[in-house]
Amino acid sequence: LPVLTRREAIENRESLCSTSVDRRTLRLAATSGTTGFPVSVYWDEGVTVMNNACLWRARGWGGVGFGRPYATLMGREIVPSRQMVAPYWRTNSSWNQLLLSSYHLDESTAGTYVAAMRERGVESLEAYPSAAYLLARYMEQKSMSLPLSAVFTSSEPLLPVQRELIEERFECRVFDAYGQAERVAFAAECDRHEGLHVFGETTVVEVVDEEGRAV
Repeated sequence: LPVLTRREAIENRESLCSTSVDRRTLRLAATSGTTGFPVSVYWDEGVTVMNNACLWRARGWGGVGFGRPYATLMGREIVPSRQMVAPYWRTNSSWNQLLLSSYHLDESTAGTYVAAMRERGVESLEAYPSAAYLLARYMEQKSMSLPLSAVFTSSEPLLPVQRELIEERFECRVFDAYGQAERVAFAAECDRHEGLHVFGETTVVEVVDEEGRAV
């Protein structure tokens, strides 16, 4: 298969979609834009199911099972951007999940996030490395901690200094993962922390050079 660039995917999204599916059954998902510009792609039900299977396998490697209370702090607004006071979160009761708005997180609001997680008995956190690190820095400044069973990071490069402080202040290991909204690859870190496992059920990863040749 030839290389499909992000720009090609953006410019040809509709024509790339199969004509054999009902568009009304599809979900439009967008990337975070961390590579420079966001890409929107269609997900069908199979992609959603596969995505959840990958996520819960990765969480299982961190000792976290479905139904246990956890918090999500990713690239989502959650509450209106004009809102200037807490709460900056909502609850997904069916998943026992606390949804935290990354758009309202800064040094002045970090304390309310930590308090909300503590009050709701959150046992694990999935977050952008930068967001988890901001919470960890806040707790370091306040000489406090929030013990969790695991922190799951993705969507940004995880720096060693971030991993160290996050693990120190949340008193647990960090499990990093790699994926994209395009769902062309997924890889995650297990409890050995020696690199990321490619989830071979979902994708074939091929390394190529600048000319698209396999290396």
